[in-house]
Amino acid sequence: MSDPYLGQVVESIDGEEMPLGKARKMSRNLFYGGFAGLPWLWFVNAWFFWPSISQYGDLMIKRNAKLSATIFFIFITIAWAWTILFVIRGQQLFSPKTYNNLDIMTWDLESYGFDMFG
Repeated sequence: MSDPYLGQVVESIDGEEMPLGKARKMSRNLFYGGFAGLPWLWFVNAWFFWPSISQYGDLMIKRNAKLSATIFFIFITIAWAWTILFVIRGQQLFSPKTYNNLDIMTWDLESYGFDMFG
């Protein structure tokens, strides 16, 4: 069975030309990989396929890369807001027990087998 995209290429951010079929598969895998708890893959997808977003490119790759950029921006905004809120107002928002459970500086890592200095 022959590749229907044979001869068609997509340019990545570093100027590398990639076969269209391989680029589509990579873009799709990076997009869905972000939902597997690896949100930095959304950033990689948007960055790597930036030429497809900013100029005419394959519609499937463009859709995956644009969605990746949007979802990554939303994720970073929520994570940043949570961090700032927790640092500034955490003790007032939560009970002392809940705050200490969420505060990673109070975790006893040695009980999990991590011995930092010995």
